[in-house]
Amino acid sequence: MVLVFGLAPFVFSQDKATLDAYRTKYPSEQVILLKESKVVQIQHVKGELRVVEHIHEEYLILDQNGGQYLSEEAIGHSSFEELKINESYVMVPTESGTKKVQVTNISTRDAETDPGIFHDDNKETTLLFPRLEPGALRVLDYTMVTKEIRFPFAYYFSTFCPIEESIFRLEEDTSIHTNIHSYFTEKIGVKKEEILKKNIRTTTYSVNNPPAMKFEDGAPNISYFTPHVIGQIAYYTTKDGRVDVVGDLDDLYAWYYTNIKEVVNEVPSEEIRSMADSLTRNISNEPEKVKAIYYWIQNNIKYIAFEEGVNGFIPRQPSAIIKKRYGDCKDMAALIYSMLKSVGIKSYLTWLGSRDLPYKYTENPSSFCDNHMINTYKYEGKAYFLDATNNFLPMGEVASFTMGKEVFLSIDEKTFEVLQMEIPPASATPLIDTTTIRIEGRKIIGAAHTLFDGYYQQWLQPAMMSYRDEPEKAIQSFTEKGNNSYKVTKGSISNTTDRDKPCVLNYEFTVDNYATAIDNEIYINMVLEKGISAGEMKKNRVTPYEFEHKSSDHYTVVLEIPEGYSLTSLPKDKSYSSDIVDFSIKYRIEGKKVFMDVLLDIKTIMLQPADFATWNDYFNTSKSAMLQSLVLTKK
Repeated sequence: MVLVFGLAPFVFSQDKATLDAYRTKYPSEQVILLKESKVVQIQHVKGELRVVEHIHEEYLILDQNGGQYLSEEAIGHSSFEELKINESYVMVPTESGTKKVQVTNISTRDAETDPGIFHDDNKETTLLFPRLEPGALRVLDYTMVTKEIRFPFAYYFSTFCPIEESIFRLEEDTSIHTNIHSYFTEKIGVKKEEILKKNIRTTTYSVNNPPAMKFEDGAPNISYFTPHVIGQIAYYTTKDGRVDVVGDLDDLYAWYYTNIKEVVNEVPSEEIRSMADSLTRNISNEPEKVKAIYYWIQNNIKYIAFEEGVNGFIPRQPSAIIKKRYGDCKDMAALIYSMLKSVGIKSYLTWLGSRDLPYKYTENPSSFCDNHMINTYKYEGKAYFLDATNNFLPMGEVASFTMGKEVFLSIDEKTFEVLQMEIPPASATPLIDTTTIRIEGRKIIGAAHTLFDGYYQQWLQPAMMSYRDEPEKAIQSFTEKGNNSYKVTKGSISNTTDRDKPCVLNYEFTVDNYATAIDNEIYINMVLEKGISAGEMKKNRVTPYEFEHKSSDHYTVVLEIPEGYSLTSLPKDKSYSSDIVDFSIKYRIEGKKVFMDVLLDIKTIMLQPADFATWNDYFNTSKSAMLQSLVLTKK
């Protein structure tokens, strides 16, 4: 069977009047995408399925800056894909019409590797487009053949610039059944049309003039808010019957289990047995045995990511990992599994996705749900998620980049389980700062005790490791009080290695030009930490705002009233409480000291646009409260 791509050619006039019309329509834009389309064909080829993606795009250059921005196009592809450039050219306007200038500079190289990945097999094919002057039309047309039919495919209806027409089309034989999931498409009026003709089912999603993506600070991955569709082949039928691909969790697990079965079936090596025994022989409590093995792997196996071909999906043998002392997330999970197995403790290899992936196994089972692997240990009804890629993650806690995600446990060859990670409450990540200050002229001199726990601790401990013998320098780098003249003069750090205990900083400091003296009065703002939370959400913001984690910050500042002065004006207490944030600032006087307490609880990990008004109410309340100064008057 041969399928023919069914998109009509796009006809565009490049006369000056047309260009001026688009400039008027999009006055602040440098380029526009006149048409973008993806056609996915699923074909029967010699009794097997073949997935071909055909991508076509036409950019109109509105000014010189747009031409510079679009002069280079890099198309990523891996060993699972075959790329073919069908057409790549620029239609350049001339006095007599247009001139077609072909792209001749095309090269393929290893793709730039993510900083967290040591090696992968990804390639980039780069095209350099010439003559991208105002009024030019940049055309690119290519196909991508996917060798692994169990991989899902996706299309996003928006990009960084305006699009006149955005189309996704699926063409497949009626013997092929594909699940398509839509996300946010109703917000922009995406139309769906399905046509059946000569045993070919064609499903088209299209929209004109979808809003351009906005890239805003603190926004989560674009999949959380950008309209898109995801397709996944569920099954197909042949003369011999039905062939399941990935239509549900059973199918996904059947595929995934083939990737781990060698690890599951491997008998722990002598080196693994010996090491696990040495770590646990004097421990009677089972969870403590698990902790000993888990922490040893965190401390001794270096995380190095490998994503080459099938090695991006299949863990290496634990017996090899313990010898090499390095591995990726799958390898670390496999080693935990094997070492626990060697001392008779059951655990479960577990797939999951980072928070960059908004998808759930229970809603859309596909490999788009995960990009990570850990190990899960169960004891007395509690699941312990063991992620050794984070050296400072205590047993019993979840990594911040996977909190709240569904996890996919391998129980045995035929059995799996889906659990959900918790999102730790604000109280699990406290920052408790107690600072005492005194005034000398315009300078303040202070001493502080700051405790970091939870995710604060997990962030701070490894950072402190690079300042082993320079505590003052370390504290100066990770704290800030008063103004730019803040200087740590003496300091010590307690606990930079024990993941089960908080990290504590004790230090002395000075801040110049902080107090203001006018005649017989001294004005001083006791709020020394000026930026304790995210700022105001702009009125035109459209994307959610993501926090690393929930948190609970408590700042106490104690001011010693100078000799010969009395307190004559004290700021008012203020507070704000909601489902997403709690804030309070309170003052009290005890003898010759003024105490100020600031409490801030961030109770969500993501602000949705509907939350922005509430957040801004909090921000305005806290901002005005934290700008207030107290007044000391000379007696």
